[in-house]
Amino acid sequence: MNVQVSQTEDAQIELTLLNSTGQVLQNIEDVQAVEGFNRYEIDVSTYPPGLYMIFISNREQRISRKVIVE
Repeated sequence: MNVQVSQTEDAQIELTLLNSTGQVLQNIEDVQAVEGFNRYEIDVSTYPPGLYMIFISNREQRISRKVIVE
């Protein structure tokens, strides 16, 4: 799964992937994001098809998105 993050300044971010029951499947901390667009790859090949949540956090905000793994 490709995750794109847009930053207005350089910052450390955290990416967290959860399954439909809220279990944390992957937590990637201290990712260095630069100003502009950043792309990250999360390997979901071992997860069954279904609905998942991804949280993208920095010091100022936390964004969540629903994603479907096929």
